[in-house]
Formats: sequence, structure tokens, C-alpha cells
Amino acid sequence: MDGCRLLPHESLPAAMRRIARRLVDDAAAACVRPVDPGAGIHTVRKRFKALRSLLRLIRSGIGEDYVCCETLARSMHHRLGGARDSAALCEALAGVLRDPQVPVQALADLERLHERLRQGGESNLVSWRLLADIRGDLAVLRTVIVRWRFSRTGFALVAPGLERTWRRAQRRCERTRVAPVSERFHDWRKSLKYLGFQLEVLAPLFPDSDLATRSQSAGSDLGADHDLALLAELAQTHLDRAAAPRAAEALQAAGARARQ
Repeated sequence: MDGCRLLPHESLPAAMRRIARRLVDDAAAACVRPVDPGAGIHTVRKRFKALRSLLRLIRSGIGEDYVCCETLARSMHHRLGGARDSAALCEALAGVLRDPQVPVQALADLERLHERLRQGGESNLVSWRLLADIRGDLAVLRTVIVRWRFSRTGFALVAPGLERTWRRAQRRCERTRVAPVSERFHDWRKSLKYLGFQLEVLAPLFPDSDLATRSQSAGSDLGADHDLALLAELAQTHLDRAAAPRAAEALQAAGARARQ
């Protein structure tokens, strides 16, 4: 993500504040009546995820401001969730429809599911009023970021948060190996995405490491698997009794191929 790396000769506290402000400003700009509302929502939610990852990285160094910022970011992220989730599922299903390995007999069922999800997403688009409200909340969040007072400097500011995120990703990986179900893949993916962004921010400190790229790539792959699992569940409620099993089986098979 542009502008979200530590700069040469920049102190870690200064970098964390600059990057947090950049993420909030990018999200606020995306709230100003974008040409494509779906793209605007996508941008805002990506910035919220990155900000929450940054907050976890510096949690030990900003005290009570962490709770304030995390609560605001999580609330705004969830309020925009429905519209973005619908768009993301439509996009994932469109990818399945292009997959030559999908059985021909399931294609018509999946196309009906795609159309119903698309129509549902259109009727549930986030209103401009909600986007305006979120922009107002972002202004409050930016004010809190400006007043951050760091109790730690140097690598001590980020070391505890980075270790916490790393260990959580490891634990969730092991839990997924023991029981490879959709919910555990989803939790593992979230940890990998947080870890990937944190490593990206700190990449200049580890110039020979490719862990940031690998973590982000693995998180994206697991995200696709989670979307397909959700689609298989939705097929059961959006399609008739004959079509639902065919569509769900095709989606589960696509998910299995994605995990290979």
C-alpha cells in the first residue's frame, strides 16, 4: 500500500502517526461520493483493516488511545460490511463461473445464484448518509491520532505487537491443520493479513526478507476459500432443493482446488 512504509531516517513513532493519518485520509477521500460506490466501500474497508493492523502493532505504546481508535475503526468497518460482503461474494462467484472445471450441469444454478446476490447487493447499497456519517467519524479518529503520546520509542514500540501477531498467526495455523474447517481458515487468514501489513510497514528494517509478500499472498488465497465456503452456504437458502446441492458441491470443489 503506497505511503505505508517506514522512510529512511524516520523515527518509528513519527512513521506510525504518519501512516495512521494517511490511512484515515485515504478512507475519508473514498467516502466523498465515489463514481463507483462499491469501489469506494472497498477502499474504505481496506484502509480500516490496515489501520487496525497498525493499531495492533503499536498497542503497547499508545495506552488508552488504542482502545478508542480500535473501537471507532471496528465500528465503522462493520457498518460498511454488508454492502462490501455482497460485492465480494458476487466477484468470487463470477470467478467460479469462469472456471472451466465447474461441471456444466451446475453452471445454470450458479448463474441464478449470482443474479440473486447481485440484485440483493443493489438493494442494500450503503446510503450516502451513512458514508457522510463515517466521514465524520473519521475526522474524530484523526483527531485522536494527532494527539497520540508514545510511551516507547525505537523497535521497542513495535516488537510486542509484532510478536503477538506472529504468534497468533502460528496458533491459528496449527488449529487449522488439526481441524481444516472454513471458520478456522477465515481466522487464520485475518491473522496473516494483519501480519503481512505489519511486515510491509517495517520492511525497510528487513531488506532481505520476503515474509510480508508471502503473508499477504497466503492471506489472499485463504480469503478466496472463505468466500467460496460462504457461497456454498448461501446456495442452500437461495436456490431450490434440486439446484442447491449441485451448486454447493461445485463451490466446495472450487474451494478445495483453491486450497491445493
